Amino acid sequence: MSDIFSNKRTLYIVIFMHTLFFALALMLLSYEHKKNLNNYLNDLYDTKYKIYMNQLKVLNQHTDLLKSLLVDEKVLKIIANAQRDFNGSREKLIKQLYPKYEILKKYGVYQFHFHLPGGISFVRFHHLDKFGEKLYPYRPSIKYVQTTLKPYHGFETGKMVSGFRNVYPLIYNGKLVGSMEISFSMKKLVQYIFEKEYLAMVVKKEILKNKLFPDAWSNYKVCKLNPNYYICGNICILFKHYHNIDFNQKANIVENKLVLSYPLYNVEKKHEGFMLSVIPLDKIETLNEINNSYNTLIIIVFLIYVFLLGVMLFLYNYSKMKRNSQIDYLTDILNRSGCLSKIKALDDYSVLVLDVDHFKQINDTYGHNVGDEILKRFVDVVRNTIRKNDIFCRWGGEEFVIILPDTDKETAKLVAEKIRKTVENTDFDNLKITVSIGVAQKEKNFNETFKIADMKLYEAKELGRNRVVA
Repeated sequence: MSDIFSNKRTLYIVIFMHTLFFALALMLLSYEHKKNLNNYLNDLYDTKYKIYMNQLKVLNQHTDLLKSLLVDEKVLKIIANAQRDFNGSREKLIKQLYPKYEILKKYGVYQFHFHLPGGISFVRFHHLDKFGEKLYPYRPSIKYVQTTLKPYHGFETGKMVSGFRNVYPLIYNGKLVGSMEISFSMKKLVQYIFEKEYLAMVVKKEILKNKLFPDAWSNYKVCKLNPNYYICGNICILFKHYHNIDFNQKANIVENKLVLSYPLYNVEKKHEGFMLSVIPLDKIETLNEINNSYNTLIIIVFLIYVFLLGVMLFLYNYSKMKRNSQIDYLTDILNRSGCLSKIKALDDYSVLVLDVDHFKQINDTYGHNVGDEILKRFVDVVRNTIRKNDIFCRWGGEEFVIILPDTDKETAKLVAEKIRKTVENTDFDNLKITVSIGVAQKEKNFNETFKIADMKLYEAKELGRNRVVA
């Protein structure tokens, strides 16, 4: 296994593939995390929406009950008479219902508004000084109710505030005499819909631009979450900075808070804004579990990556250390230890023992630096003469050993002779050197074989050097 990492280029390739694999693993984890997160947020969004709609239905039923209690024949008669006596009928209606409106305010009713046919504002109990204007251009719900004679429950902007309207037709003696609206305050809506969360409505700026009374702008602030909207509600205090989030995206995470956006449409199905529900992330246990699981997996994957990277670097250093212990530092071929480790895997072989003739004289005459260069050049010459699978090593000093796998003595002798002639005919920087070689075929073991080859080398030297003896 460690041999795989013995080459630095191979190590770099393995590390690159290792890093690429874990990068893909991180991408897959991120994809799964986003998918799980989106699935949960969609489920949460839908669940909250159902609660939101159910609570609004309950609120609508309450207003149905209030309408039936507040509007009796006397009230209807006063409104019916408004066409003949506008101001007198106003005074009578205010006297008749204002004490009841004072009680309604304690229970969250904010808007209590009567309109005459044609959408003319008759009495705003929440703003008695504002009346008489035609509301059809600004309040399509009133036009819808007075045209269809059907009640309307839904969102709509207005000249004072925006909110969920409950508008009812008023019929007296089989004839439309007007309409009335009962709407709850934002605070009451919060209590009814999401008790543990923060709720607000945001409205597009261009919708309110030419609609509001001048003194109604105090009911709106620029939304910190998106400056293109005005906000009704106090959720802005939850955010330190201004943002530009897309409310068309169902869920946004901003400053450690989840913002759910529910589109608001008026009676004409025109989009006017959003209902926002803001939930602190630390209040959503499932979301925290999803994020914690993801973070844990990321840490585990990172630790595995670092561990395996450490293993690879260890194997590389181990392989390098092992190789250095078996390689001759001068000639970059196997040393004696490396040679002996390679022989263990061989069954049949011949051994050549080589000795550079008169090498001591070269060292004494030209110095050890020249001698070292001669040895390195000698190794290159021999290495280019033998096969790639032959084992070539420096046994010590100027003595070398070559192992020829699956080679008999006669063939080994021919190889040795080829080496001898090549060395003899090679120019070693204007020096001529020769080599004596002893040859032996495998006996019982390597030690026995080596002794025979070494003895033959001795004979070659005795016979005058520069020769092969087998």
